[in-house]
Amino acid sequence: MLINISSNEYLIDFGTEKSGSDWYIINDGVMGGLSLGNFKLAENSMVFSGNISLDNNGGFSALRSPFGKYDLSKFDYLEIKSRSKGQIIAFTLETDNRFFMPYYKFIVSSGTDEFVITKIKLSDFKAYRLARETGDYLSENELQKIIRMGFITSDKKASDFEFEVEYIKFY
Repeated sequence: MLINISSNEYLIDFGTEKSGSDWYIINDGVMGGLSLGNFKLAENSMVFSGNISLDNNGGFSALRSPFGKYDLSKFDYLEIKSRSKGQIIAFTLETDNRFFMPYYKFIVSSGTDEFVITKIKLSDFKAYRLARETGDYLSENELQKIIRMGFITSDKKASDFEFEVEYIKFY
């Protein structure tokens, strides 16, 4: 999934001939919710869309990479080219596959029809546990232990949404 294009950069480039076919959806149904999300590969992007429902304690849909070992400790920044409608979308990094362990999150899109490039310092990712901020930030040590990354709706409001991403770049 990670494509090394140089010694100082990793690129995940989405599209029908590129990365992304092994990503998958996790909806709030894992906890009883009724939200529905899906994704498809387009010519030069991946489109994550669906409907967020607050019924039955719902409120999120997530698009996740496969589990792996992603040592991102040699990188300082993340760049994502995307656009969205209907929901605020966050990018997540996980170091443990147990749901109650901390994960790291940063808002990448708050709703625009035009593609925007969001640049994020990795040390600015905040730690969350069970959807609540812990007050901690992503450390270089934690960057060595990344096992999954992805996108998640982050509004906790009922609405349709569409998020389109062209690439993710670590540098």
